[in-house]
Amino acid sequence: MTDHGTKGWALILGAASAMAEHAGRVHAARGDRLLLAGRSPEKLKAIEADLLARGASEVKTVIADLSETSDIAGRLLDWLDGASLERCYIFFGVLGDQSQAEADLAAAHDLMNVNYTAPSLWSLAAANVLEKQRAGALVAITSVAGDRGRMSNAIYGSAKAGLSTLVQGIDHRLAKHGAKAVGIKFGFVISPMTEGMNRSGFLWTPAEKAGQLCVAAGDKARGLIYAPFFWRFIMLIIRLVPTFVFNKTKL
Repeated sequence: MTDHGTKGWALILGAASAMAEHAGRVHAARGDRLLLAGRSPEKLKAIEADLLARGASEVKTVIADLSETSDIAGRLLDWLDGASLERCYIFFGVLGDQSQAEADLAAAHDLMNVNYTAPSLWSLAAANVLEKQRAGALVAITSVAGDRGRMSNAIYGSAKAGLSTLVQGIDHRLAKHGAKAVGIKFGFVISPMTEGMNRSGFLWTPAEKAGQLCVAAGDKARGLIYAPFFWRFIMLIIRLVPTFVFNKTKL
């Protein structure tokens, strides 16, 4: 049985996402304490029951709109309630509608906020806690979409590019203080976010595998990584395509 007096929280922001749920299951199997934050009380309640059944020593849920950026640092400290932060996952974000965001700047603002501003501020708040503790890890989900701007998802991609750079900088900062950060650049993931797409082929990663990769990255990696690893080489090729050729595509 885990000693609640010494064991800190694994905080999952955006805990109702498919990838987050599977990451939570890995932690539950380890007997960890899990702090779940998200907007859906019904989903979080079901996930809480599942994680307790899978071995989590304690699960606490917080109903919150994570895109709301007021007093993030204070909210985080309230949730931790004096306990340490052993792991902080940033899972929340949306793919959004590029065409709508181009036509409606309010929609563009919302898309940028949920994919960059809010997760960046949560990352900075978590980094402050980790630096003070001199231990723990931040794991933020980014995307290969940030490696080169494309007409189909330039707004989403630009937000993920910014988040990737920030998390890499946070890791550079935390390396001097015994903690770390890792940004995971995923390719295609089979999840509710990608419903309606043709999701066949080896380039697609099931949400279960993606969640497991996130926990493994928090255990062993730091800085920026690609998941699965072969996306590093795919995106290298895409970045090297000359602009005059790339601009003839409809990606």
